[in-house]
Amino acid sequence: MPFPLVSVLISAAISAGLTLLGGLLAPKPKPARPDEVQVPTATEDRIKPYFVGTVRHKSPNCIWYGDFSTKKIRQGGISWLAGNPVVGYKYFIGIQLALGWGPVDALRRVEIGGKEAWTGTVASGNFTIDKPELISSDTIKNGFQATGVFYPGNGSQSADSYVDSKVTGSIPAYKNDALLVFKGLSSGGAYIGNAATFPEINVDLSRYPNTLGVTGSKHIIDTYDANPVCALYEFMTRADNEFGGGFIESQFNLTNWRAVAEAIYAEGIGCSRIITNDQDVKTVIEDYLKLIDGVINVNMETGLFEIVLARYDYDPDTIPHFTDDDFLEVSFTRGAWSETTNEVKLSYVDRTQDYADRVAAAQDSASAAGNLEVYPQTVEIEGISNPTVANAKVWQELKAVSIPLGRLTGKMNREGFELAGASVFKWSSVKYEVDAMIFRVAEASDGGLGEDAIEIKCAQDVYALGATAFDAPGDSDWEEPTTDAEPVVIQEIYEQPYHFHLSDNHRIFTVAAPADGVQQSYDLHTKLSTETTYIERATTQGFTPLGTLESNYNSDVFVTDGSLVVTPVDGMGDLPAAVTPDEIAAGQGLILINNEILAYESYSIDIDGNYVFDNVWGGLLDTLPASHTAGDNVWFISESIGLDPTNYAAGVTVNAKLLSNAPGGQVAIGDATAVTL
Repeated sequence: MPFPLVSVLISAAISAGLTLLGGLLAPKPKPARPDEVQVPTATEDRIKPYFVGTVRHKSPNCIWYGDFSTKKIRQGGISWLAGNPVVGYKYFIGIQLALGWGPVDALRRVEIGGKEAWTGTVASGNFTIDKPELISSDTIKNGFQATGVFYPGNGSQSADSYVDSKVTGSIPAYKNDALLVFKGLSSGGAYIGNAATFPEINVDLSRYPNTLGVTGSKHIIDTYDANPVCALYEFMTRADNEFGGGFIESQFNLTNWRAVAEAIYAEGIGCSRIITNDQDVKTVIEDYLKLIDGVINVNMETGLFEIVLARYDYDPDTIPHFTDDDFLEVSFTRGAWSETTNEVKLSYVDRTQDYADRVAAAQDSASAAGNLEVYPQTVEIEGISNPTVANAKVWQELKAVSIPLGRLTGKMNREGFELAGASVFKWSSVKYEVDAMIFRVAEASDGGLGEDAIEIKCAQDVYALGATAFDAPGDSDWEEPTTDAEPVVIQEIYEQPYHFHLSDNHRIFTVAAPADGVQQSYDLHTKLSTETTYIERATTQGFTPLGTLESNYNSDVFVTDGSLVVTPVDGMGDLPAAVTPDEIAAGQGLILINNEILAYESYSIDIDGNYVFDNVWGGLLDTLPASHTAGDNVWFISESIGLDPTNYAAGVTVNAKLLSNAPGGQVAIGDATAVTL
């Protein structure tokens, strides 16, 4: 009898053998070679970034990678003895990244492949990322595991021992550069996932400059931002072969700078930004000053740099007071509402919302309602990182542009010697009927040797509008403008082309220009030369845009060289810039010169303000191409003409009078000059 148990065992053994053999014979994926590994940006000439406050630095520069190895990944994670095939490889690599100029105060966050891999605070030294399923937690796990080493670039750091052990010869310590090294948790390179690509890496860094020596941790604002005054001082005094201006400490009034830094701390105006482009020193300095709303002056007595903030921090009764006697020349203009803006938008990067791009907006709703329109303005202020500061700055900007402010420029005698950027003074003027107005200086000359005048440019101080007073107004010189109708001076009369009315009847049309800007339209009256009474034929006819030929013009069927040049006289500002052939066929773009009707397809305006017409059609509507003389009238009849609907017999003479209409009435028919056809 058969032995079923033995048969089962033999079948199982055969099946297992075939499975193992199938696994051994199946095609296997090949691991990437070391030279095929893709690493983050590695560019020798890449500009080294400079950090202020707390920022997110994306794609640091790779300055070394190596210690490459791989490990097979088998289906089910079981060894080859079970016959499970190789389905991929884990990749391990060591890497060193240059972050930017140090010293950096802390590394706060590491993001791998767009996902948070580590968060904390490291001032210097090691931290651990152990996220084997960071990228994927499916059947085949995929993640990132590494020991990170952070070097803040404090000027005294040594070369990384791990990188040094993997490189032939010595490596630099990069003493003034912030660095980040990733290596294995225990040995070898860091596990970077199951692809031969080092994933995208972003890091959050904090850097709070304080070479200014502000005490009480006031160089840090709201935990994450830097004090912009401290950052500005560091930038100006950092060596110009690094990222700064190269000024020296002895050029600064440190007492003044520290006091301003404390004032900015109290206001909570923090700064966080990365400077990654090759901006010049002046631009970066202006960015900081725009953020704090201040200026840097040179004290004329000490020769030292001082900061002045534009604030209402003065007593209007004790500031300098100047009058007409102190000015050699002066020009004053009152602000107008038409010059104001009633909405301001400010773009910024919001660190509190994971560094999202945000917009803060402020609107003067009363101004918008009064003007029946919103007049927007966009401002750019570098370094804002949270909605609190963004909101404060956008409303500050709105206040400066939403109110009509007076402007003052002039030359002062030596009484204005101490005036500098952001200085305030009170001004009184008999000439301009100003009893008291407070101005803030925008620009002031230094009154150099040999100069007998101080030149200033000022704007009314928005913080002191309530302190402004004007003298009682005197008698007005204003005269009510005339609204009287004036007789038409430039006018012509023609017979309508057949195409105007599509009949065999004889009709007339007129063209005219207004005597002045008050005239609105005209009424058309005609009579036969044999009659005594004019009859009204058409009312409120529009005036026809008019120019004159700038030079002689010889018409042709079609001219493309722009030789039709017209000097504008009246109403040409609204002519269509382009007219298609189909639109010309429908009666658009028509021109009348003497007895010829033409048309144009386009025009440009030359440096003298003349209209240069191109692609000109001549001899239209049964008229003939002709030669025309400089100074001849050029009428643009598609815009408006006076059309008389009356049918006249052949051979008669028609007299026409054009009675101009104005707000003050209509010209008397006896005062109008007749034109005859």
